[in-house]
Amino acid sequence: MKFLDIIACVGFIAALIALPFSFYYFRRAPLRSALFFGVPLLIFMGTASTSQDIAHHEVLRKLNSLSDASNVTINGQPASNSKQVLLALKALDWIPPHHSNPTKHIGLQITDRSSPILLALARDSGDPREYWVFYPKYYLTRINEIGRIRTPLFDEY
Repeated sequence: MKFLDIIACVGFIAALIALPFSFYYFRRAPLRSALFFGVPLLIFMGTASTSQDIAHHEVLRKLNSLSDASNVTINGQPASNSKQVLLALKALDWIPPHHSNPTKHIGLQITDRSSPILLALARDSGDPREYWVFYPKYYLTRINEIGRIRTPLFDEY
């Protein structure tokens, strides 16, 4: 996954560098100019999408392997309803976007006998019961969601 972060950053930087040259040479060689900018941009977008999918499945796999005795910490405070939080997180799915954005952020840590799982939730601006889930372990999934959940469990946070 770190390799995908590197590929995406290189693709994005290459597209930024190619953009002014593509504009300058567009009249002389339009196809070459479009490809000179478009290929690195497509590499960036494809890598970001792949990274999101891999992280989505990785988090679900880790969540499904947790025991019911796992400790859940929300914003540094132990959660009183750990089982319900885990059930809500296991419902992580791709909910179609509806022209909204993430607002209030909530830090979530789940510890079990294995390594801890760190997640960041952000309340949706349009639906207060919908939360965007981010996986801060990797750069691309720190800024791009890996799915969404709908639950009233985080209303008090």
